[in-house]
Amino acid sequence: MHFDSLEGVEAFYREFAKNQGFGICVRSSKTTSRSDAVTNRIYVCCSEGQRKTKICDDAESKDDEQKAHRSCSTLRTGCEAMLRVLKIKNSKKWVVKAFNNNHNHAMISPKSVSYL
Repeated sequence: MHFDSLEGVEAFYREFAKNQGFGICVRSSKTTSRSDAVTNRIYVCCSEGQRKTKICDDAESKDDEQKAHRSCSTLRTGCEAMLRVLKIKNSKKWVVKAFNNNHNHAMISPKSVSYL
């Protein structure tokens, strides 16, 4: 699949994700060293990755051993769904190099899609 611009890629994938019931974000972008123009971008499901554990300081004890661990309230499930696009050299076209639509979580209900 080919696109004329990176904005076209993002608009297409956002609409696709919204219709399917998940949100997307940019995991990474690669740029050229000379002009800082984006040449490669990876879009992932918002549930990609794992939860981070934060350390809470207990007001009463300052011992490292007694600091409590708490997990962030996120919806990260390690989802592997993603879209990778690459800019064709000497062209303004973008091509899809990899696509994975396998989610390991439930999709958002049609009522909640408007919040994405």
